[in-house]
Amino acid sequence: TKAYHPDYNSTTHENDIVILTAEFNIEPNINLIPICLPQVSTHDFTDTSATYTGVDIPTISTHTELGFLITKIVNDNQCQSSNLLCAKAINTSSNGNWGSPLVILPQMETGDRR
Repeated sequence: TKAYHPDYNSTTHENDIVILTAEFNIEPNINLIPICLPQVSTHDFTDTSATYTGVDIPTISTHTELGFLITKIVNDNQCQSSNLLCAKAINTSSNGNWGSPLVILPQMETGDRR
């Protein structure tokens, strides 16, 4: 099942998140691992490396091939919104896309992940 954020705005892309719930057990494997959601905090992720994936990443993937893009989280001024988490591509001209999964890998993250 899909649970969309009740305040999702398709114009501004605010609250662009959905929770997927499987109706069966999913075993982690090399292609599928669980992620940890961050605690609610005032942590500033600015300049933290992050990876996003998608099939519509210009110059990185095709509509049928999954692409990965290394990014850095940018501050609210660069993002032009305090309600979004924005990232800038590193070493590519890709402008990215909206709604792609953005993950901070454990080896890239600083601090306690609990």
